[in-house]
Formats: sequence, C-alpha cells, structure tokens
Amino acid sequence: MRPSRVELPPHADDQLVRTVVDGNRDPPVAFIRDFVQRKLLAANRELVDSEERVARIRAQAILYELHQQITQATLVARTLKDDIQPRSAEALKETEYAYERGRYSYIELVDAQREYLSVRESLIEAAATAHTLRAEIERLTNAPLTAATP
Repeated sequence: MRPSRVELPPHADDQLVRTVVDGNRDPPVAFIRDFVQRKLLAANRELVDSEERVARIRAQAILYELHQQITQATLVARTLKDDIQPRSAEALKETEYAYERGRYSYIELVDAQREYLSVRESLIEAAATAHTLRAEIERLTNAPLTAATP
C-alpha cells in the first residue's frame, strides 16, 4: 500500500520538487528531468568557478615568480653595470699601463682582458634575462610595465 502523500526532504529547494506527490500517481518525468538538469547546471557552475579561481591563483603565482626573477636580474645587471664593470675596466687599464712599462707579463694582461670580457658577458646575459622576463610579464598581463617597475 502506497502512502497518500510523499514529502521530499527539506533540502529540496526546487519549487517543482517541493510539491507533494499523490500516492496514486508518479510525478511527471519532465519535472524530475528539469530538477536534475538544474542541479547539474548548478554543480557545473560551481566547478567552473572553482577552476577559474585555481587558474587565477596559478597565474598570480607565476607572475609573482616572474617578478622575483626580474627583480633579481635587474639588480644583477645594475650591480654589474654600475660597480663591477667600471672596476674591471679600471683594472684592465692599469694592467695595460703596467704591461706597456714592462711591470706585468703578457699572461697578466690577457688575464685582465678575459676578466673584463667575462664581466661584460655577464652584464649582457643579465640584461637579456631582465628583458626576456619583462616581455613575458607584459605578455601574460597584456599590459606594458610602467617606468616604476624594473
């Protein structure tokens, strides 16, 4: 014997499902199908929203890492340009002067030249890295970096 009325659980918030079903007939299939489709759409919306939040967090993490890298590369390039390269150039100049006067050997002159070229190469690499990172940040954000940023 079927009960004359079946009540749905209190969490069933859909108006069509909240209706009381008579004991003599089943609810229309269209009502159930609509209810299920709405629940699936809501679940899919939540899934898409969650995936969007995850993607946004990943993008922020990537941008943060790129910012750290560009800050480091810029600092290295500035240090090489402003401090180390001038000292290396001065050391090369003094070594050339001493070599011309016979106080240093040819090996010492070549060593000073290699050191100077190594510093210049490091400067070029650091600057290239900073420019590459800047281009990557601009590509990801679709906006140019301002003059205040490294």
